[in-house]
Amino acid sequence: MQNSIYSKYDIVSSRPLTSDIEIITMPDYFTTNRGIETDCVHMHLHYEIIWFIEGTGIHYIDFSENIVTNNSIFFINPGQVHSFDESHNQRGVVIKINEDLFSQASTEDDAYMKYELFNTDTHKFLNIQQKDSINLQLIIDAIQKETQRKGDIGHNEYIKALVRLLIICIERGCLRLNGENNQSLKKSNKVLSEFRQKIQQNYRNNHNVKEYASMLNMSTRIMTKHIAEVSPLTPSEIINHRIVLEAKRLLRFTDLMIKEIGYYLGFEDPSYFVKFFKRQTGKLPIDFRNEFDNKIIQKSC
Repeated sequence: MQNSIYSKYDIVSSRPLTSDIEIITMPDYFTTNRGIETDCVHMHLHYEIIWFIEGTGIHYIDFSENIVTNNSIFFINPGQVHSFDESHNQRGVVIKINEDLFSQASTEDDAYMKYELFNTDTHKFLNIQQKDSINLQLIIDAIQKETQRKGDIGHNEYIKALVRLLIICIERGCLRLNGENNQSLKKSNKVLSEFRQKIQQNYRNNHNVKEYASMLNMSTRIMTKHIAEVSPLTPSEIINHRIVLEAKRLLRFTDLMIKEIGYYLGFEDPSYFVKFFKRQTGKLPIDFRNEFDNKIIQKSC
C-alpha cells in the first residue's frame, strides 16, 4: 500500500523496523511496546505474524473480534487496523516483516502462499498443530540467530530462505489441522489470488470486473468460472467488499467528510457512494460513523 494512503489516518504506528525482520516474544512485547502498538487501535507499514502459543484474550482486526486460543496465528497486512484487549498475559511471538522483503518471492508458488496467508478476506487467523509448532519454533529461533549476523556473507539470502521455510511450515501445519488437502495451488486458487492482488492495487480507481479480467489476460467468463470454483463470492462482490472495508476504515479512523471518502474511493457522485455503502452494509455512512463513535471496543489514542 502506498504511503499516501496512510497519510489519511491518524492511527499509524510510525516506529520503523530496525531490520528486514524483527522478532519479539510475548509477554515482553506488551511491556516494551506500551502505547499505540499494544494499548490502542493502530496500523503500520509492515507485515506481522502474531503467534499466540499459550493464553487467551481478544485480538481486534478491522471490525471483528477474534478469540485468542493456544497456537492461534494471526496475519496482519500493511494498512490493516488491529488492537489487543488488556489481558496481555499470553506467551507467544510477534514477527514483523519489512514489506520489501516479504514482497520478494522466489517462485510463483511462494508468491501464492505468502499472499494467501495474509488474505484476511478468507480468514483472520489459523491454528497450527502442536507437533508442527515445534518445527515453527525451530525456524523462528534460526531467524533470531541470523538477525545477529547482519553483514555476514549471504545474510540477506539466508533470511529470505528462512522466511520461506516459515511460510511453508505454517501452511503445512494449518492445512493438516483444517483437514484440507494439497490442492490449494490449483489454477483456480491462483486466479483468485491474483485477482485479489489486482484489487488491492487498484480498488480506489477500478470497480469494473471486465477490466480486472483484462489485467489477468483472460476473459470475464473464464475468470468468473475459476473464481466460482473456489470462492462463495462473485468477482463483483469481492471488489465491493474491498471498497467497503476501506470506506469503513476511513469513516472510523479519519475526520474526512463523507463526500471526500466517496471521491477518494473513486465515486464521482457522493450520493452514489452513500447509496452504494447503504446497499452493501444496510447502513448510511454517517450512521456507521456515529455508531462507532459511541463504542469503546477499539480504543484510539
